[in-house]
Amino acid sequence: MKLFSEAMETNMQLSRSWMKAWTESGQSEKNKRSVPCCPPDIECPPHCLTVIQRTAMSGECIVVPVAVKIKCNTPKTYKVGVRPLLDPDGNPAPVQPTLDKNAVTVQPGHSVIIRLFLDLKQGFKTGTCYQTEIVLREKEVNQNICVRICVDDYQNVPEVSLREEAEYFNRFQSWESHYYCEKKPRRTNITITEREEP
Repeated sequence: MKLFSEAMETNMQLSRSWMKAWTESGQSEKNKRSVPCCPPDIECPPHCLTVIQRTAMSGECIVVPVAVKIKCNTPKTYKVGVRPLLDPDGNPAPVQPTLDKNAVTVQPGHSVIIRLFLDLKQGFKTGTCYQTEIVLREKEVNQNICVRICVDDYQNVPEVSLREEAEYFNRFQSWESHYYCEKKPRRTNITITEREEP
């Protein structure tokens, strides 16, 4: 009977040590590849790959460049288009933008410049922001570059104060300094043309 008890005790110790080793190895495996109890959040690609914002003056012609590149190792060709330029109420702008390309082939490790052109000479309201999208499509999926153009008035332009012409002819500036202005400027014939305000 004593022999049987000893055998049972030995068997129990072996079982415990085997269970402990199995549990520890299971824990380390679990730590290596933990499985969340909830499914991950769905991350859809964004509607806009980027947003380009430009401020332009009424009457200006502007160019909005954007560089596009790819992450894969083989060249890819994309069709390129532009959606209508709309004001905040969803109405089309008086003039629509154009692109310099209708397709691009992008090589790995390189980028291609796409230019959007817009003439703001007629009908654009100052203080209004217009929006459009440059669309690139390889096969079935549109990838959008959102463009926002805000039309500014002429209140925020750089301003300079003109000096008296006599200041340019003074030779000696003051008693404590020894520098001189430039020599008398040469007069050149300048044609001044009057320009209509936009």
